[in-house]
Amino acid sequence: MAFGRDRATARPGPRVAGPAPAAPTAAPTVPAAEPASEADRPLHVLFVDDSVSVRKVAERALKLLGVQVTLATDGIDALEKLRGGQFDLVFTDLEMPRMHGYELIRELRFLPAYSALPVVVVTSRSSKKHRDEAHALGASEYLTKPFTARSLAAALIKFGRRAGPAGYRSTARSRRDPPPRCRPPERTASPSSP
Repeated sequence: MAFGRDRATARPGPRVAGPAPAAPTAAPTVPAAEPASEADRPLHVLFVDDSVSVRKVAERALKLLGVQVTLATDGIDALEKLRGGQFDLVFTDLEMPRMHGYELIRELRFLPAYSALPVVVVTSRSSKKHRDEAHALGASEYLTKPFTARSLAAALIKFGRRAGPAGYRSTARSRRDPPPRCRPPERTASPSSP
């Protein structure tokens, strides 16, 4: 642009040739990762419960154990998710809308692709009648609510390929001791009164 001219009438002058722009290069290729072996992939569990809060608590506990978690709201949702993925274990409530846990267990035992898939019932129903019916339909284990991370981990160890981070031991502590994160603070001895 020449000096003294206004922008409306100024014409751009010839461009000064500089170094030619570099030709676009292809992004560096990263060698494809080898597919993880069956033993290297984390456990993948399906947790089925109509309660949002129960699903969230279970999801958090299972993820802390190193497990991949998929959530379903009822038996129909669970069957749809089972068709779309590979799962190692199913945790299910009994009382849910559309398809309850008993029907889900019956369906899983009827379908050849899922007949050997372990199913752990997690319910508030603790009576022998409910427990017996679930086992008669093919439930692998029966847990009552409120469940703990330890009871979920025990089911993972019993029925999954493996569970938790390397070195996880389910019997490392006494059953009565809470996990270290949940241990109440040590109480100091108070001076005894005379």
